[in-house]
Amino acid sequence: MPYSSTECKKEIKEWFDSRSDIIGILDVGCGSGTYPKLLGRDKYRWVGIEIWEPYVEEFGLKDLYDLLFVGNFFDTWYKANGINCVIFGDVLEHMTKEQVVEALRIMEEYPLVFEHVVISIPIDFPQEATENPHEEHKSIWTMEEINAVVPESYKIRGISWNIALFIK
Repeated sequence: MPYSSTECKKEIKEWFDSRSDIIGILDVGCGSGTYPKLLGRDKYRWVGIEIWEPYVEEFGLKDLYDLLFVGNFFDTWYKANGINCVIFGDVLEHMTKEQVVEALRIMEEYPLVFEHVVISIPIDFPQEATENPHEEHKSIWTMEEINAVVPESYKIRGISWNIALFIK
């Protein structure tokens, strides 16, 4: 689905509204462009990564992001500039568990780029592929499993319905 769950969006917005040090945001898995719409298109520099190219035109992503890459996180994150925050909004479950661990390692290795990290992830929630093959949930997480791989510097900020929210 190009739309992320509405769960924990209030907590995400409140956290961003309480910050004055966010200069730019890397939105991994833009989908329909939920986060620039929620947090303010003109409030931050927005860099997006969307793996499914048809969403770029379907959702007008070029109008929502200052810089937009079509590809996956691993092949594109290092091209982002002017950011100090990343949002993985209902995205990590579309990676294998090994890829999630690698993404978390990268974020820990580059703390200036990933000074702040927002992770919203479904718990115990399978999903099949749609016409977009990337919509399949390649990893299903329990709360215990995700807690075991998310670094201790990340704080659990919310659990709502089936979504866990971590913020660093």
